[in-house]
Amino acid sequence: MEIRRTYDTRVKYLVRAGLLPEVYRKQIHRSLISKWKREDPLKYYGYASSK
Repeated sequence: MEIRRTYDTRVKYLVRAGLLPEVYRKQIHRSLISKWKREDPLKYYGYASSK
């Protein structure tokens, strides 16, 4: 049985900012990366403090 991964919100922020390191990009399925790019940044409370 495969264990389901969860990702830190900071990883999602790096994806949306175009700053995700290649080492992570190779480990995360591209459909998931695509989903995170399309998410509304307002979905995450306090996102402005990450800038």
